[in-house]
Amino acid sequence: MTLHELLALFTSKNIEYTTAHLDAVDQNAQLTDVASDSREVTPGSLFVCKGASFSPAYLASAVEAGAVAYLCQQSLAEELQAVAPNVAAIRVDDVRLAMAYAAAGVAGHPDKKLTTIGITGTKGKSTCSYMLRAILDGDEPYSKCGVIGGIEVFDGKDTQPAHNTTPEAPELWRHLKSTPRTLASPTLTWKFPARASSTTARLASI
Repeated sequence: MTLHELLALFTSKNIEYTTAHLDAVDQNAQLTDVASDSREVTPGSLFVCKGASFSPAYLASAVEAGAVAYLCQQSLAEELQAVAPNVAAIRVDDVRLAMAYAAAGVAGHPDKKLTTIGITGTKGKSTCSYMLRAILDGDEPYSKCGVIGGIEVFDGKDTQPAHNTTPEAPELWRHLKSTPRTLASPTLTWKFPARASSTTARLASI
């Protein structure tokens, strides 16, 4: 997905935005990734400025790592403009919603190539997800089924400790993108918290 296509997506989803310095970047170049952690930025990424503890220094680090544009709340526009005065910016009222659409679009909606099983409840979610994986994998462990849960994340490429019960959108779509590339007949089990937030519900429906 290009920056031009991303803005068209926002328009189609009724996400109002303003921009700055779009002439500083090729709007028809493919965005390589969406990242909300400056340590995960790769050249060609869209960096998302969000969170109560966000520091403008994170944007400076992201630009240094190769981010070609950033997405932020309208309320941060002036502060971030001072840190990255010549970097393409997209400013929205709901940065988390915009981030979810951007992450899915840039990843290419890999969920369309997956069979996804969502698990929720009060107790036993992790146990159920591992039992399902064992059944689906059969005699070939780690061959067909990935898991996103509160203990670990296995997407067919990497196994990592889970940092959050529900991953942030960029991390989630990065894992979804890896799964159909690395697993045969890919299936993903996804453990939801017992009381899924409205943000989780919106993310799951994108």
